[in-house]
Amino acid sequence: MGLSLAMTAIVASTLADLAETVSVPQLRILVLLHLGGPANLVAIARHLGVDRSNVSRPADRLVAGGLAERMTDEADRRSVVLSLTASGRRLVDSVMDRRREILGGLVGRLQEADRTALRQGVDALLRLVDDGESGAITRGPLLRWTRSPR
Repeated sequence: MGLSLAMTAIVASTLADLAETVSVPQLRILVLLHLGGPANLVAIARHLGVDRSNVSRPADRLVAGGLAERMTDEADRRSVVLSLTASGRRLVDSVMDRRREILGGLVGRLQEADRTALRQGVDALLRLVDDGESGAITRGPLLRWTRSPR
């Protein structure tokens, strides 16, 4: 729980500067598009684990704010996909860079043996989370929303 609280505090501190720019649901959409590229609203909703109606309004706000754009899907001309603009990509990059900076500063203060142990432990934990087989995870992989929507 201590690690969970620490990670939540890091995430919260990187979101504080964005409060007037984007909401948490909007940031989740931006991160998904950053990781997976353009996607339609149905795919975005599926990967976020929400109903499509919960994606439409935040997506509209992202488009209005110049952080995302709608375009015709090249594979299906009837479908519209959402993609990041250069401003949207810069915003996600800045949030992720700040998180890396905070975590890097903390990890950099560890002794080498502790850094190695931390790396091994985190890798092992992420393998368990990613396989979706953990008894604590009952509805598929915990990190499904970070996967590419394609």
